[in-house]
Amino acid sequence: MNLCPTQRLVYVHSVLKSALEHAIHEEEIPRNVAHNVRTRHRRSSAIPSPHVY
Repeated sequence: MNLCPTQRLVYVHSVLKSALEHAIHEEEIPRNVAHNVRTRHRRSSAIPSPHVY
């Protein structure tokens, strides 16, 4: 996957958010500590959705 730094950051953020939500669902952690983190949203359709393998 060849992403620019901004796209890579957004992608990594989405993967981490998904992993934290999964851990909450599985009761591995009590809450998502990153839930209140704000990120700048860019209008770009070039950002791929994360894939679960």
